[in-house]
Amino acid sequence: QPLVLPDPTAMTDESESGMTISNQLSDDTSNLVPGEKLILIVENDVNFARFLLDTAHVHGFKAAVATRGAVAIGMARELKPAAITLDINLPDIDGWHVLNRLKDEASTRHIPVQLITTEEEYQRGLRMGAIGGLTKPIKTKEMLDDTFRKIQQAIERKVRRVLVVHHDEAQRAEIAAAVAGPDVELVEKGN
Repeated sequence: QPLVLPDPTAMTDESESGMTISNQLSDDTSNLVPGEKLILIVENDVNFARFLLDTAHVHGFKAAVATRGAVAIGMARELKPAAITLDINLPDIDGWHVLNRLKDEASTRHIPVQLITTEEEYQRGLRMGAIGGLTKPIKTKEMLDDTFRKIQQAIERKVRRVLVVHHDEAQRAEIAAAVAGPDVELVEKGN
């Protein structure tokens, strides 16, 4: 089934309107209940953000939207979303920088990040800790539905297995202590 996006002329740009993006898109930031699955949509195209928001709702997520990277980092810290979709082409800071910041901070590094971008090099994002990548333009609704199913699977995974390999036992123990947690199963090897 072909993917049909909203008409780009149907909405005004954030800077041309007194409304916030949350108001324009009717996202869920004003009606969050603790324990609900929240996805943070970081997307500079307001029309595509609306489409992602609607798709998130279909898949049982509440959703918050940020169109700028700096705002997204703050929202991730504050809202503690279950997952994030991240556009690499943002107007203020590069999406690669946003991904790096999210994965560098202890409070956000565990959040699964799905890249949705026009760039072909989302493999770079996988190396940086993203769970997957989807290249725009997205041709079918099924592709987007599959992406949200993968996000759901990443969220439901309760225990992560981590292999720590280092020849020095003391340094290996130090690394293991840094990544240890109730949701981490550690395996340590000397070589």
